[in-house]
Amino acid sequence: MDFLLTVLFGGFVGLGVGSGGLYLIYLTLINGTAQLTAQGMNLYFFLAASAGGAIMHLWHRRADLGAVAVLGVAGAVSAAGGALLAGCIDGELLRHIFGVFMVISGIFALLRK
Repeated sequence: MDFLLTVLFGGFVGLGVGSGGLYLIYLTLINGTAQLTAQGMNLYFFLAASAGGAIMHLWHRRADLGAVAVLGVAGAVSAAGGALLAGCIDGELLRHIFGVFMVISGIFALLRK
């Protein structure tokens, strides 16, 4: 069942739906996965789901490789820093911060439409 839902959420990514958040909600509320574990799984999910898009952009030569390199390095450094910071923050506080971020992100998404 988990595999089928993961494939479904991956399909939503292809349609442009922000299914990473949906996947995270599924993992924590329905599957009972710990918050930090779910966030880590969501990152792997995103990497796998976005690989197809990256391959297609490179195949059709729609990607600026210089920008990809700069953003890739900046993203890797930021992710490492965020992971170190998250390791220093209490899990319950981190959960609340992430929840607030999701609500604010949802509000901005609604206001743009």
